[in-house]
Amino acid sequence: MVDGKFMAYTKEVTSDQVTALFEQRHGYHPVEVVDGGAVWLVGPLNGNGYKSLTRRVEAERVEVTPERARQMVLEWEAITR
Repeated sequence: MVDGKFMAYTKEVTSDQVTALFEQRHGYHPVEVVDGGAVWLVGPLNGNGYKSLTRRVEAERVEVTPERARQMVLEWEAITR
């Protein structure tokens, strides 16, 4: 889960509706909508989560050789056809 404070919404609405309500209220698309059991947790609040999401991507960054990159592209093309 992304760092930050999240807003809770009742399960009387769907995750798509929660996303739309959050975006309407806060002016940006939530980074995550998490099933918190009795409620939806949506957020983070106070921004779009860019910094914490960037940290997650940086932490999972992996060096890829040109040969491996080419192989990955070929695999992706085979899957999406």
